[in-house]
Amino acid sequence: MKSNLTPIYQLKYIPAHLITDYKENPDGTVELATFEPLRPITFATGSQSFQSVGKPTKSGMLYTSSVVASLREPIPYIGPVILLVRLSNDTILIFGDPEIPIYLNHSYTDQVRSFNFDYDSSKPLPKLKVTAALWDLNTI
Repeated sequence: MKSNLTPIYQLKYIPAHLITDYKENPDGTVELATFEPLRPITFATGSQSFQSVGKPTKSGMLYTSSVVASLREPIPYIGPVILLVRLSNDTILIFGDPEIPIYLNHSYTDQVRSFNFDYDSSKPLPKLKVTAALWDLNTI
């Protein structure tokens, strides 16, 4: 079983209906085009992490990936989305796809807004093939 805990640098999402092109490449990367820019999820500094664990099962591998963050403000959209997570090593991972998007939820009180997300898949999370038009690495 391989496990890694990595700090998150940025979180962004795009509503699934705004994706115009989603192409999976043989090397495990994905090319993505959208009608609108990606939307940021603002989190409190130093309070976020990503973990991925792969374990064998009778039917093959099961990859469980988790995102944990304390948000600075609520997420304003609660429909089906594609979530993009930029790790501290500049790798950008994609949760969901246009055919099977994810739904974001979070809980909050006056003092704390927590965001926890678990994602299971039979293959590792795809990585975004970055294009300047889609992901400006110097913004947010």
